[in-house]
Amino acid sequence: MNVARERPVPLWVHGLAILTVVAAVPLFFLGADVTTKGAGMADTRGFVPFWQAIYEMLTGERPHGWWIEHSHRLAGWFIGACGIALCVSLWLTERRRWAQWLGTAALAMIIVQGFLGIFRVQLHEMLGPNLAWLHGSFAPLVLGALVTLAVVTSRSWTKPSSVEPATRRLGMIACAVIYFQLVVGGMVRHRDFFWGARLHVLLAFGVAAALVVLLTRLGMRRRGPLEGRAAETTWSWLLVALLGLQLYLGIEAWLSRFYLDIMPWNQVVPLSRHPEIFRTLHFVLGSFLFATCVALTVLLQRSKALQAPARRPAEAEETEVLV
Repeated sequence: MNVARERPVPLWVHGLAILTVVAAVPLFFLGADVTTKGAGMADTRGFVPFWQAIYEMLTGERPHGWWIEHSHRLAGWFIGACGIALCVSLWLTERRRWAQWLGTAALAMIIVQGFLGIFRVQLHEMLGPNLAWLHGSFAPLVLGALVTLAVVTSRSWTKPSSVEPATRRLGMIACAVIYFQLVVGGMVRHRDFFWGARLHVLLAFGVAAALVVLLTRLGMRRRGPLEGRAAETTWSWLLVALLGLQLYLGIEAWLSRFYLDIMPWNQVVPLSRHPEIFRTLHFVLGSFLFATCVALTVLLQRSKALQAPARRPAEAEETEVLV
């Protein structure tokens, strides 16, 4: 597969991929807020059609937690519609078979995530917070798949680049470490596991180290066209900014949950009358950090395709043999 010779994806398909990613942003904020405020069981019905949910939100007086939970469900319906449209558009316009199946896989992941949300409510008495933990842990993977589609349908994917195999492996390792940190963070939010909070703090050093090594390796790279390195540089700087902000939010989230009145020095920064918002933002930004690392890692993989020689048409090969 020679990326440089592929027909560019229609711009509207790339725009639809970006819209699907953007549609996931409020879903993450609302979902994280559901966990932070304990509103997951505000409505014990697991499945509610979106038109019924809208009608109930407009006609009935409900508690605050109910509004958060139903807004989360409505956002899920919207991203499902975006995922269907994106999947269909890829099958109609894409020539790369793997990209078509990637769109199908992303839609399947959205559907699975929706069912996990439904079962999280319906099976709560049987499984407790375990499905809530699984639901929250699967969400970053869905976002990573959607971001991957946005990257491979962009013009940056067709720009020439040259990356060493070791750098590509470092990107995949960094993604794995960040995701494991998110899973452990979900354990802190949903489970009273003795080692959960301790392991989460220790893994923060691992995440920072993995990203520093990856970004340092990319910064030292001097080979390859400048045109191809521009997108990588943009994603790298975004990764740096998100990492710094995430470390700060982690400190504030920790203090907002484990604050002790006998230690006034560890008071939470009074940016809000509801300091628990830091815990919501910490999870959301952690998911965005993972998605950004996935985007950068996927972008680095394109050099593998560029290094592969273009295949000649079968007719040309037969002509050469005859000559």
